[in-house]
Amino acid sequence: MSGYKGVWVELPPPPRRSRIRAQIKGDGRCIRLGTFSSLFSAAWAYNVAALKYHGEFACLNDLTRDPDFIGPTLPPLREELPLQLSIK
Repeated sequence: MSGYKGVWVELPPPPRRSRIRAQIKGDGRCIRLGTFSSLFSAAWAYNVAALKYHGEFACLNDLTRDPDFIGPTLPPLREELPLQLSIK
């Protein structure tokens, strides 16, 4: 359990390393957002995708409680962002 919506840690059998993954449901299907190096970056990707697919009704992760949060240098999520999500 990661503590973030749409984010989970996949624990493969040793000797492989664990992976942090993110996904969202949108357009009637499950969309995998990728594998990430930190919970923070996976939660950020989920938030961007949530805004893309759900707009003003998106339930976003609270990233301010994460130690990787770097404050006002992050772009505001509610403004227009260039979405570079590859969807297959």
